[in-house]
Amino acid sequence: MKTRFRTLPLLVSLMFFLHQVSAQEINIKNEKKGDTTILLFAEQMPEFPGGNEELSKYLVNNIKYPKIAKENGIEGRCILTFVVCDNGKICNIESVHKVGWGLDDEAIRVIKAMPAWTPGMQNGKPVFVTYTLPIRFEMEVHVNTDTIFYNKAWQVCSKDNASYIRIIKPIMNQFAVNDYYYPSMKIQMKGIYSDINHDKELENGTFQYFSDSGYKTSEGDFYEGKKEGKWNYFFENGSVWYTKTFNYDKQDGECITFYPNGSKRRMEIFNNGILKKGICYTPEGKDTSYFPMEERPEFPGGDEALSKFLSQNIQYPPEARENEIEGKVMVQFSIDKNGNLQDIMIISSPDASLSTETLRVMHLMPQWKPNRFEGMYVEEKNTLPVRFQLK
Repeated sequence: MKTRFRTLPLLVSLMFFLHQVSAQEINIKNEKKGDTTILLFAEQMPEFPGGNEELSKYLVNNIKYPKIAKENGIEGRCILTFVVCDNGKICNIESVHKVGWGLDDEAIRVIKAMPAWTPGMQNGKPVFVTYTLPIRFEMEVHVNTDTIFYNKAWQVCSKDNASYIRIIKPIMNQFAVNDYYYPSMKIQMKGIYSDINHDKELENGTFQYFSDSGYKTSEGDFYEGKKEGKWNYFFENGSVWYTKTFNYDKQDGECITFYPNGSKRRMEIFNNGILKKGICYTPEGKDTSYFPMEERPEFPGGDEALSKFLSQNIQYPPEARENEIEGKVMVQFSIDKNGNLQDIMIISSPDASLSTETLRVMHLMPQWKPNRFEGMYVEEKNTLPVRFQLK
């Protein structure tokens, strides 16, 4: 895995980020005698008491803007590195990007005064882990909250037609985003974006996703919109059923699934997104014949046959032709365990007549090959673009 900084922004008025890098080891002198192995990434990363939210509060409540910097209107970003020791204490604090005017000294002072963290864990043992922590000092912070309502297809809609509600809070040049099921207001997702609008959404930090019944379904980090590092997926009881490792959005290294009893179900080894080896196990832990974890739904005959079906059945609406209306209709539908299409709906379209024609043809479709997951056929939701273009 390539070495790369990963950003975990936190919600504070003083802008700061936790940077972690991929799994490597270094040796440096620290408060214990001799050389000590320092991990740059651990299976379970260290955590400030109470988590990121409490770390945010700690920094906001303890950092004091240096008087000389305030009087001279000095702003800037200090970058510090430190090690969370195997006992949770902070050591080896260094400034790697200095601003001066007392800002670096203040940042170091507050880091030194931190309470002990929950140490990182590797192979079930506490370990030393290094962090890089940029802290941005700015004279004024303006925080506004934006609220957006979405329908079932995640299209912006009115409050009366909403299935989800998104609350966005700008934090410097980042955006803290919480999505909720509506109207229950149960959390659906929380994470940090470095950019968020209708044309571009760039995830940059730790994300958590939740079911409508309230349990956490998955958790992991994004870096510049790409999945990075270890992602965990959970059973309803909170135990992990799937763990993946990503390198810039591609599966890389070991990816393991588990039975509800905690035993391994399968282990797959990837290299830059390509499956290199796969092993399947019985619930009793014995090797069994390997089969793909997921087989995606497919139109009979594949994509080429699907394109042929659409071209032979779609009739360009006369009104749209006369008005030279072209564009792409996005249609969403579910494929049940038997391959039947259900819940067909248009999620975007340039014209109502094109939507009507798309729906008509979708209802003519034959059964698909259904989605198969861990050897069992399951219902799957899909999106299909249908393009209307005049010759």
